[in-house]
Amino acid sequence: AVLGTLVATVTLGLGIIGILAAFGPEQTSTMFYPAFALVRIISVSTFLEHTEVIFVVVWVASIFLATTFYIQAFAESISDILNFKGKSAKVWIMLISIFILTVWPLFFNFSFYVLLSTIRDIGAAAGTAFGGVFPLLLLVRVIIAPPKQKQKKAEPQAELSSSETEGGVFGSEIEDGGEQKS
Repeated sequence: AVLGTLVATVTLGLGIIGILAAFGPEQTSTMFYPAFALVRIISVSTFLEHTEVIFVVVWVASIFLATTFYIQAFAESISDILNFKGKSAKVWIMLISIFILTVWPLFFNFSFYVLLSTIRDIGAAAGTAFGGVFPLLLLVRVIIAPPKQKQKKAEPQAELSSSETEGGVFGSEIEDGGEQKS
């Protein structure tokens, strides 16, 4: 409660100080709503025109990152389902899916209006299916049949000396004044 009161006081105080700095005490005392007059004078529109470019850049970057995530998750899922091993199989799946997504529009003579009507008609269902239902089905698959853990082959180990077996934390040797443990 104290912090909220302090923040409100500082905010109102800075507003009053800003109005007094902009108009001066004599002109501010004759105005009905000096804060509205100050807002009318300050040009916020040019600042907002420049910041919308930043929003567009962030939006395009988020689309790129989401697409990259979905393609990588698709490659991981397909390689797990089909039991492909290694990075090369996942890379090939990613390359094939990117190629299909790139070449797909070349086979259809879509106009912009057809694209908009297609998105309007099936966009919500496709977004729900691929963004909600399909990931949940993959999660259920992992919960029901988790991937098998790779077991390392047991390597023959030489017999450990007494200093290695009786070491301290993380294998460090503890000096105990020359006493022998039995």
